[in-house]
Amino acid sequence: MIDGRHGAVFERLYGSTLSALVAKGRNLDDLAEKFVELQVRLQAVTLPGIPCLVSRLDSELDRSGLSSVVRSELSDVLHELADGSQSRLCHYDFHPDNIIVTNRGWVVIDWLTAANGPPVADLARALLLRADAYDSTTLTFCDAIRCFGQQLHAIDDAQLFAWTRVLAGARLAEGFDGAYATWLVGIANGA
Repeated sequence: MIDGRHGAVFERLYGSTLSALVAKGRNLDDLAEKFVELQVRLQAVTLPGIPCLVSRLDSELDRSGLSSVVRSELSDVLHELADGSQSRLCHYDFHPDNIIVTNRGWVVIDWLTAANGPPVADLARALLLRADAYDSTTLTFCDAIRCFGQQLHAIDDAQLFAWTRVLAGARLAEGFDGAYATWLVGIANGA
C-alpha cells in the first residue's frame, strides 16, 4: 500500500523477448531446453492461495460451447489426468513473448493466469499457444520444447495429446471465433 492506495510495482526490464531470439533461428535446441528447464524450475514451487487450475479448466470447459458429450468426455479426461498429480505452480501463459532475456538472466512476466495444477498441463498449454504457428523456426522451436518437455515430465505422446485436447476445449471459453476456433474445436474433438 502506498499513500493509502493498493497497487502493483513493476520493475523495468531491459532486454528482448525470447520470441525475438527464436525468430533469429539460431541455437533453437538450446533455447528450447532452457525454456523447458525454466518452466520445470517454476513448477517446483507450490504457492498456497492461488487458484486451482483443474477447477478453472472444468469451468472453462463448461463455457466452451462444445457439445455436452464432448465437454463431459474432456472433463473425465481432465480428472483422470490430474488424479494423483502433484499440484504445482503453473504460469499457464508460458510462451516466448512472456520471457524477457536480460543481462542478468531470463525473467518471466505476465503472471495473471498463474494457478496451482499439474505441471504437464502447463507444458501442454505452452505448446498449444504456439501450435498454430506457420513459420519453420517457431515450429522447430516448439518441436524441441515438446521433446525436452516430454523427457523431463516422463510423459508419452498420448498423455500430451490428451492434455492438449482438454486445454484446446478450455481455450474456447476465451471467446475465439473463425478459423482459430474451428481449429481448437477440431483438437478438442480429437482430430
